Amino acid sequence: TRCGFDIGWMVSVDEDEVILLIKLKKEDTIGKIADLSDLSMRTTLNSYRFVGIKCLQTRPTLGKRLGITNTEPEDMPVYLEYEATWKESFEKMKNEALSNQGSYMGLKALVQSEKYP
Repeated sequence: TRCGFDIGWMVSVDEDEVILLIKLKKEDTIGKIADLSDLSMRTTLNSYRFVGIKCLQTRPTLGKRLGITNTEPEDMPVYLEYEATWKESFEKMKNEALSNQGSYMGLKALVQSEKYP
């Protein structure tokens, strides 16, 4: 923890590998590494709600369609390449929309105004 991260390990499901786990403490460090490594990160379900669109979902299983199982479709959020500059831009856009309009529709109106590329 003194170095800004925690280390752990776990055994794989088939027990033929040991996986090293590293948890970084500082959010800005995580962002910088993600940006430099071109990591893709899953969008949050909250981001879909914020812009007022529905997240894609898996198709109902055959068992569900036939009434055999109760398996519900699962959300499938999109993965995007992490870009550090986007976070600042989106935070600024979100704050401006909420302060001007006080609602999620404010963000939609702001995006449609082409003020932000």
